[in-house]
This record gives sequence, C-alpha cells and structure tokens, in this order.
Amino acid sequence: MNLGLKLAIVSVFLISFANLPNLGTTLGIMHTMVDEEHGEAIASHALRLFLVATAVSIINGALAGLFYSF
Repeated sequence: MNLGLKLAIVSVFLISFANLPNLGTTLGIMHTMVDEEHGEAIASHALRLFLVATAVSIINGALAGLFYSF
C-alpha cells in the first residue's frame, strides 16, 4: 500500500470522525427541548449513536481506500 493511499484513508476517516462532537451537541439540545421522560429516552441512545458514527467513519475510510486504489 503506497503512502498516498494511506493518507487518503486516514484523511477521510479523521474528517468524518470530526462530526462526533455534533452528536453531543444534538443530544444536549434535544434533551433540553423535550420533557424529562423523552429526554432520558433520547439520552439512552447516546452509545448507539457513538457506535454508528464510528462505524460510518470506518466505512468512509474503507470506501476512500477502495476508490483511490482504482
């Protein structure tokens, strides 16, 4: 694997991973906009959102490597 391919994969991964703070902001805003019961339901999905965002970052990096290699 050449250096350009590695840089492409890491760059795409890090750029898509930068959206994780937005998850916290969104959860915080949603928690304050709804009543306590619904806010707790939203907050209970925080770990799932984090795992999905991480998976999307990995998939984006893999796709960048796939397209860059052709």
